[in-house]
Amino acid sequence: MASTNKELEEELFEAGSKL
Repeated sequence: MASTNKELEEELFEAGSKL
């Protein structure tokens, strides 16, 4: 699990960019 919400947000941003 990501240690911070920032890490989760970064992963979501990358996933969203692929759409």
